[in-house]
Amino acid sequence: MPCRATGKACTHTGFAAACSERMMRLKYFLIYYAGINLISFVLAALDKQRALNEDWRISEIRLFLTAFLGGSAGLYLSCRLFHHKTRQKRFMLGLPLIFAAQLLLFLLVAWRVGLFGG
Repeated sequence: MPCRATGKACTHTGFAAACSERMMRLKYFLIYYAGINLISFVLAALDKQRALNEDWRISEIRLFLTAFLGGSAGLYLSCRLFHHKTRQKRFMLGLPLIFAAQLLLFLLVAWRVGLFGG
């Protein structure tokens, strides 16, 4: 049976176990990634609502922390969707740069562990 991660045959028990291990790690990573992006998205939306109501705000440090923890895509999407922090260059330039660095790191690690069949 071919490995879903590499496309190679998983006939050897050790290789099949390693393939399965990689797929489980990828699954957990994707669950984490979706969760942290959802949290980032909701925090930015909540901060926008609080800004409109002149209420207590979520700190920019907290927003950037979620971006650094992997939620840069969700935070950027929320900022664009709700027109929040769009005038601040540190958000409109910083978030895509953080995302690009995270994507590069992910691709490097994925290539290194053989996720692309290399």
